[in-house]
Amino acid sequence: MKILITGSAGFIGFHLSKFFLNKGYNVIGIDFLNSKSKKIQINRNKILKKSKTYKFLNLDLSKKNICKKKISNINYVFHLAAQPGVRKSMTHVNQCIKSNIISFNNILEFLRYNNIKNLYYASSSSVYGELKKGFNEKYSADNLNSNYALSKQLNEKTANLYYREYGINSIGLRFFSIYGPYGREDMAYYRFCLDILKNKKIFLNGNGNIKRSFTYIDDAISIIYRLFNNFKTKKKFNEVFNVGIDENYKISELINIISKNYTSKFKVLKKPKVKADNKLTLNDSKKTQKIISFKPKINLNNGMKSFLIWFKDYYKIND
Repeated sequence: MKILITGSAGFIGFHLSKFFLNKGYNVIGIDFLNSKSKKIQINRNKILKKSKTYKFLNLDLSKKNICKKKISNINYVFHLAAQPGVRKSMTHVNQCIKSNIISFNNILEFLRYNNIKNLYYASSSSVYGELKKGFNEKYSADNLNSNYALSKQLNEKTANLYYREYGINSIGLRFFSIYGPYGREDMAYYRFCLDILKNKKIFLNGNGNIKRSFTYIDDAISIIYRLFNNFKTKKKFNEVFNVGIDENYKISELINIISKNYTSKFKVLKKPKVKADNKLTLNDSKKTQKIISFKPKINLNNGMKSFLIWFKDYYKIND
């Protein structure tokens, strides 16, 4: 079986590609290798290229010619390519539109042109806005804090349209702060560690009281794969699912874990909350559990310990 994964050199895309390759699938990976974290993108891609069943295509999905690119015998598409980051979406608006909206529409047109009926795509917990409780999939906020959140909400609406009009099945994956080895360098847990490595101060937004449902990458991949197994035998589906752990943690707790398991030799400067950041997220996995009978098991303490072991090895840090 052949699977296409966009953003295959990105964080989640890399881990999902590796997972499917280990399961014996043929994977076609698409990535433009154009982020500020290009070095780690290239390193992820080098690992994937070691597999004989992995084929890599360097393509810009925002270009219109992708719509009519012919790739034969693809059964499923996982669209994970995007410009991540709520803050960046407010300062790089055109890039957000290009990467998250135009590219998504082009992928849907690519599926339509190639008569591919099954799409799994990355959405985000940011579509819930400033919700205080009840993060279930029936809800999507009217008032959103960032262009990133707006782009993901529009992706969900566009997927609904293509399901109704063209019969393209889709599963939207509302990710809750996924973290782990080979992660995104712009996310707080990774950025803090890099700043410490460079002897810089840590800037803590919102006095450390912002709360997130930090979800370890292995748990996220397990959820995606179990959803895939559940829906691959179904002829019609159009759903969104939360992908996260039913716990949340203050950013200050994250810093304490880093202090205990990496080093305490750093200074923290507190800053006001950035407007684009939601104050909290708290995953609700009831719908997901009902379908796949799986609940994430890796808490932030254990997940960060695993990440820090990788981090020290990757950056050749001696204890």
